[in-house]
Amino acid sequence: MIMEDVSMAFARSLSAMAVRTDGTLWAWGDNINATLGDGTDERRITPVKILEDVAYITGGVHFGMAVTNSGRLYGWGFSDWGRFGDVNLGRSPSPLFIMDNVTSVSSSERHVMAVRTDGSLYGWGEPHLVGNLNPALFELSPIMIL
Repeated sequence: MIMEDVSMAFARSLSAMAVRTDGTLWAWGDNINATLGDGTDERRITPVKILEDVAYITGGVHFGMAVTNSGRLYGWGFSDWGRFGDVNLGRSPSPLFIMDNVTSVSSSERHVMAVRTDGSLYGWGEPHLVGNLNPALFELSPIMIL
């Protein structure tokens, strides 16, 4: 057994994340491009604590995202498609605050969408997937879609 008292898990190619019933987020596995969010590039054979108060997790091969119970959205790892909602097109080895008042988030390798507490939908990343029809312009900041 890897861990007890788990309420949510997320697996990807070379690493995994889990949220325990106490709201703590844990990650382990390969840490290429700081995928685990523990502030390092070190491979972790056993789970290491990343965040507290976590309600939801998602991610991709080289990045992770979490929404806290207070509605704060964080991202970490590699942001080559503007995944972190800013001009940070590199690595963030530790969780980086993206936006607040978030109830849920969904991600792909090239874009992210977040639903806020008022029901509005925001997106960023690959242009045509978030309503920008100019393929040369990545949405590096969250834009309201609906």
